[in-house]
Amino acid sequence: MYKVLNNIFIVTCFFATTACSSLSTNYWYQSTDVLIEQGEFNQALKQLKQDGKNKQYEIVRNRAIKDAYKKISRIEASISKKKWAIAKHKFNKLYESHPPIRQFTRIKNKIDKGEKEENRKLQTKLALAKIQLLNAKQLNAEFNRRRNNINSTGSYDESLLKKQKLELAQTLYTLSLMALEQQDYFNAQKTYNEAIKISPKLSRNSLSIDLQKSLEPIKNHSIKSKQDSLYTKLNDAIASENFDNIITLQKILSKTPFEGKKLKKSLQLATKVRLEKANFLDKQADTFYRGAQLTAAIDLWRQAKLLNPENRNYYDKLARASKVQSKLIRLRKQTDQKTTKTMTNLNDYQ
Repeated sequence: MYKVLNNIFIVTCFFATTACSSLSTNYWYQSTDVLIEQGEFNQALKQLKQDGKNKQYEIVRNRAIKDAYKKISRIEASISKKKWAIAKHKFNKLYESHPPIRQFTRIKNKIDKGEKEENRKLQTKLALAKIQLLNAKQLNAEFNRRRNNINSTGSYDESLLKKQKLELAQTLYTLSLMALEQQDYFNAQKTYNEAIKISPKLSRNSLSIDLQKSLEPIKNHSIKSKQDSLYTKLNDAIASENFDNIITLQKILSKTPFEGKKLKKSLQLATKVRLEKANFLDKQADTFYRGAQLTAAIDLWRQAKLLNPENRNYYDKLARASKVQSKLIRLRKQTDQKTTKTMTNLNDYQ
């Protein structure tokens, strides 16, 4: 009985297999229109090529390219929003379903570069934040040691802290090189300075020498560019007699690293203009003071003092005028009180 059943099973399988193999391959075939509607252009083009429909092949291929450009613009929108996973998913789908075009390489590089660059900047922020945290921990450890009068130098906590800082120094150093490669000179300089502050020996590395050489021209160029900008603003402020800006810009440009004959000449002119204005305000204030207009006089001497803080005469005049004003205010207050009291008494008498 078992043999009979087994034979029936074998025969059934044989006929089933034969029947399946005799089915036309067109049984699994999807029409070109359906494939195009589904966005499967590569599959549609493959079928058209196999069927020898060259004219229709070119029409569909051009349509596929136009569709690819539309989808690329959507991918660009995802890139601008920094939605990297969505952008990559859309690109992979596009790459699989459409014929290759030049833009594929560009968009793929843009996704990879954008994601990598954002990650670098974030890692830089994290590393700089970590160094602040480790510095705070070190200060806290030193404070506790001094507060409790405990000599714990070389303790496990301090050794671990030192190890973490050295590891972080290496990370900062690597990030500095990465920033330089992307021409992010600000972060390159910042991370490098923090790295060598923790581990000075890193500055003796051959790469460090190259890094410093690369940053030096940029640093000098940045200083010159900044000086030129501030120099122009200072001259504009002098011309318009904007004394608030003159004072602010003089404070900045009088310090290193700013220098040069033209700058020195403008700084001297700025000082001259300030002194002349201060002298003019002083004379006006004297006139107001003699006319018993104390508030106006005080205001002008305050302005004069800001323009020429080294002239002690302004301080003395301001102090004297403020003192007189205070006395007058007190006298006026006392007079008002007496007047009020007198009026009250008259009212009571009546």
